[in-house]
Amino acid sequence: MHIRMSKARRTAFCLASILIGVAGGAGNAAARDEPATVKVSAQPMNAQQINEMRARIELADAVIKHVAADAQAKGASDSWRAGLLSTLYTLPSQSLQRITGASTLDEAYAQIQASSHAQPAPPAGKLLGSSSDSLVFTPMTPCRYVDTRNVGGVVTGTAKSFSLINGGTTYGGAIGCVVPSASVPALAANVTVVVNGGAAGYVALAPGDDPGSNSTSFINFPVGGTPGLANAGIISLGPDGSGGNGFKATAGGNSAFLIVDLFGYFDTAHSAARSLDCITAGEIVKTIAHNSIQTVYPSCPAGYEVTSASCSTGDTVVQLIGSGVNTINNFSFCTWRNAGANDSGNTDNYAECCRSAAY
Repeated sequence: MHIRMSKARRTAFCLASILIGVAGGAGNAAARDEPATVKVSAQPMNAQQINEMRARIELADAVIKHVAADAQAKGASDSWRAGLLSTLYTLPSQSLQRITGASTLDEAYAQIQASSHAQPAPPAGKLLGSSSDSLVFTPMTPCRYVDTRNVGGVVTGTAKSFSLINGGTTYGGAIGCVVPSASVPALAANVTVVVNGGAAGYVALAPGDDPGSNSTSFINFPVGGTPGLANAGIISLGPDGSGGNGFKATAGGNSAFLIVDLFGYFDTAHSAARSLDCITAGEIVKTIAHNSIQTVYPSCPAGYEVTSASCSTGDTVVQLIGSGVNTINNFSFCTWRNAGANDSGNTDNYAECCRSAAY
């Protein structure tokens, strides 16, 4: 369930730190059916795959908990969790275990970068994992897939079903929030509940074919409700009778509105991959104006796809507060904050770019 790339610096395949409005940021999406733009082709997860994912979730959550206080002190937006998680999920478990010792965001990202240099390049033409028992994580630009405040109403003890055959507007989410294949076995998501008072409770998410859908909680909420309590993790999927996979949601103790923001999905390794030709490109040297936040957008040359952003500075006044990629428009970004009184020293901004090479 890992992504292996031919150049050591490509570990952060997609730091999806584009802002996610956790509880109230979505507009009123139109409740209409979308054309089917998905394909059906994979098998449900086996027990080994599920256990592997759960182990990764525990390690990644440990990193998040250790750096949360530092992120809050730096004034990071709520989306930093989804951005960091999308990077952590691409790393081997051994690297994740080392990073759990980080206590600040800067230290976590430094250890992620150090881990990338330790990864060996795969031989040309090898599989990206085993086609029988490995899963590959693919990041997505975060998007809102479910918002039952707009469509469907509160989740109760009667299961609500969500099928990947449909796009986001079917479930009150965003136009264009579609998973490329309706048969992927799992989603990486930020799940939020909105509860308007009353008793404590929980929301459980289960594969579409799981009869015990209310047996395991995904997120718990307290007495008195919550305007938006979130938990990031993996949603396991299963056949839902539509020809593809899906999940269902139930609530216990109290009813709740459900919001699901996707930032990636897992799929099996389908075929042999060619070796990758990767470069660092789009160099931009930028001085950040005083008392400001500025974003720089390095891009890849024609024929290459952006895989990550590379952002660095030797200036202690300037702080990196966000980075990532826009895979749709093929550029990366580095967001800097200069809280000082003067324009401050140069920042180095690059795009990490890859393309398939010949065997």
